[in-house]
Amino acid sequence: MLDAMPVTMFREEAAHVLGALGSVDQREAAMHLRGLAEGYEMGRAAVRVEGVWSGPSSTRVPTRATAQVLIGLVEETRRELILMTYAARSHDRLRAAPAIAGRRGVSIIVVVETLAGAAGTLQGEEPAAAFRELPST
Repeated sequence: MLDAMPVTMFREEAAHVLGALGSVDQREAAMHLRGLAEGYEMGRAAVRVEGVWSGPSSTRVPTRATAQVLIGLVEETRRELILMTYAARSHDRLRAAPAIAGRRGVSIIVVVETLAGAAGTLQGEEPAAAFRELPST
């Protein structure tokens, strides 16, 4: 029964569920395990990680402008958006997209370096200023 679902971490978590169920009927245990596996599948489908090449131009990897990728990501966001960046500069379309997402109910968290925290490696305006148009929560 522990190998019934080819889902990452299923065997370990299923063993915990079976241990907690004790002397429960096999059919009932199977229903619990099916629910556990479906929960894992839903979670896996809900998270998407995509790498974006933002370094020097290269003919070895497909490239897209980082701003273009971020705008598309923000436009697709339905529930929660967490932006983390070392440095940020103002970009009209990129600045507008999170503000629009916030107005449609998306929860937005921005984590950005400060000039003081960067210890002189960043110059100019505080990076957080790039996000000043976001609705405050």
